[in-house]
Amino acid sequence: MNIKEAKKIIVSLSKPDKMPGFAYGIPAAECKTGSKLRLIPNSVCAGCYALKGNYARFPAIVQAQYKRLESIQDPRWVEAMAVVISSQAPDMVNYRRKNHEYKRS
Repeated sequence: MNIKEAKKIIVSLSKPDKMPGFAYGIPAAECKTGSKLRLIPNSVCAGCYALKGNYARFPAIVQAQYKRLESIQDPRWVEAMAVVISSQAPDMVNYRRKNHEYKRS
């Protein structure tokens, strides 16, 4: 699978300003685990910023999140995401490959 095909399958990656790398944002309201964890005080999902309505101000972001969520159903999604991640961080992937090969020998 080439990068162009892979990007079409996964829809898009985002590049948040406050994070060092890329992200794959899906709607917090659709998160099954988060919907349970946010009810537990001090859990990682308690006080979820994504559910405070900020994203509702940006319909294009909400639309992209739902497209990404839908894309996960594609049976080629895992391979596509691996291709995209590999293309975004080739140095890290090559390091991990070398390290993995060393451990196997």
